[in-house]
Amino acid sequence: MEMWLTQSTLVLLAVAVGAMVVSGQEYVILVGAKSKEEVAFGSSLVLRCFLNTTISESFWVRWHFNASGSSFSDHSNISQKSFDNKTTKEDLRDEHGNILAEHVIPNVTLDNSGWYSCKVTTQIPRYHEYISSGTQVVITIPPQAHQIVDQWMWILLGVSVFILIVLLLTYFWLRRRCRRSRGTGLSLSV
Repeated sequence: MEMWLTQSTLVLLAVAVGAMVVSGQEYVILVGAKSKEEVAFGSSLVLRCFLNTTISESFWVRWHFNASGSSFSDHSNISQKSFDNKTTKEDLRDEHGNILAEHVIPNVTLDNSGWYSCKVTTQIPRYHEYISSGTQVVITIPPQAHQIVDQWMWILLGVSVFILIVLLLTYFWLRRRCRRSRGTGLSLSV
């Protein structure tokens, strides 16, 4: 009987810790004029590049990163995907039928601060390159949120240790009680 209680306590503890660690996603759209976006430390950064796909049948999308500035000459290629206008799924399209290309950077750190842009290269019917304006992404650390997470982690740790101690004491108490009841019931009189 105590085993199900121990297992359910461990599952509850794992779910609580997992819920505190999981972070949200923040979307950054890489079109239009140069802009600045703030993204929370530890969240997932989703870079979006909208493509007018009525012009060509086949194209490449490349996402670029530059830590120091918006210059396109010092960028590094962080990802690239190819698309075919005829075979791209409907869930990757917006309401106008244009393709919405995404690149996800999970669990961002301060090293992910910098300038991001996307470059679309069409191949069919003619070769052409479209480069988005750079978007500056600044990774921020909210000071109060960090302290709140620390407080909740300590509270959760204290409660889980308390529950574990209570379960262990209950287990040993019941085990001792069972041994006593077995010892008195087996005595035979001669």
